[in-house]
Amino acid sequence: MRIAWLSTREINHDLCSTSQLNLANGLADIGHKITVFSPGASSKNNFVHVSLKRSKIKGLQAKSIISELRKILDEINKFEFIILDWQLSQMQSLMPPRRPWPSR
Repeated sequence: MRIAWLSTREINHDLCSTSQLNLANGLADIGHKITVFSPGASSKNNFVHVSLKRSKIKGLQAKSIISELRKILDEINKFEFIILDWQLSQMQSLMPPRRPWPSR
């Protein structure tokens, strides 16, 4: 399953990103193809990371990430599932509806 994760966390720099790193790596370990779109750089992980530019001005950071994501929205909409950080929730209206997560 192809999963896109859209995040405001700066991977490998933000202390709170450790949960995201572990979850993304865990999903990749069980066979999912994970692509994380976020600021910063990531290496030595089991998922693909797409680095996004982010404003240095507090209060404009999420808005600048949304602007970057809009540029690649067609690519993002090709994924089967999309995980959104709550700060990016306004992106949901730009994405087609998806089916619910399948149960095993």
